[in-house]
Amino acid sequence: MNGTTPEIVLAANRDERMDRPSARPLFHWEGGVPVVLMPRDLIFGGTWIGLNVAGVIVALTNRDVLAPDRRRTHYRSRGFLTRDALNGSNAGQAAHSSVVMDHYRPFHLVAADTTETHGAWILAQDRSDCAPSAHGHKSLDHPLIITEQSYGAGPNRRARRIARALKRIGPNPTDAQFRKVLSMHDRAHPFDGACVHTKHDGRAYGTRSSTIIRITPTSFRYLHAEGPPCTTPYKVIAEGTFEDWRMGRLGKIMPTLIAPTRDVIARPSRSNLARSNIETAEIASSRGSSQ
Repeated sequence: MNGTTPEIVLAANRDERMDRPSARPLFHWEGGVPVVLMPRDLIFGGTWIGLNVAGVIVALTNRDVLAPDRRRTHYRSRGFLTRDALNGSNAGQAAHSSVVMDHYRPFHLVAADTTETHGAWILAQDRSDCAPSAHGHKSLDHPLIITEQSYGAGPNRRARRIARALKRIGPNPTDAQFRKVLSMHDRAHPFDGACVHTKHDGRAYGTRSSTIIRITPTSFRYLHAEGPPCTTPYKVIAEGTFEDWRMGRLGKIMPTLIAPTRDVIARPSRSNLARSNIETAEIASSRGSSQ
């Protein structure tokens, strides 16, 4: 919280196979207007995190399940779920407009904005053969920590370590303090650290990138590290006002103008939305893969 101005901070690491190609965050356009800022998985074209021009942030984590559904072999990439959600004009719409039963492997989806009538939504799917369950709006008096393990099923070691680190820091962590938290390792149990360096199924696996997004009702700041935060500094991808973004004044919000992609993004569908209030949040999200 900065005075009486609501601020949301999304701090997230992406854990993935080291050989899976991806693209850095870029503006994606619709009708000649830049509408979404997000990185992209180059295998399927989806994403695991992003911010849209309406001031909605969305992030995804895959979920580990003890008994995955093996009756079905084809699923829509969960990265498209995030990408579709970024069409939402508020957090509730982002969380609900794109999810269809039985289309995805298990996931967590977090969507948040800073308006008084919409806030942070958590959507989860335990099994590929069931409809997603909405955890709804959560109190943001304390950080929301979303990992690959089932949200609400009890704290796991990774979440507990992150929570303790944030508690020691206190309210309103700086970008440098978030980087320190997201750089924490566990040498004995690599997956219990926020920053992962290990092997999975015989392949090099770990934290591929890290993102810190800050939003207020009128402004934003998007930081990205194209590598693990323990060794890779964050760079400012874009920062400024949503008004400049809406008007397409990219020269004012980007330190170095990057040629935009011209992806076509579908318009959001309508849905009935619940309402809640939000003031501020820090959301630490780990293992935000898009497969």
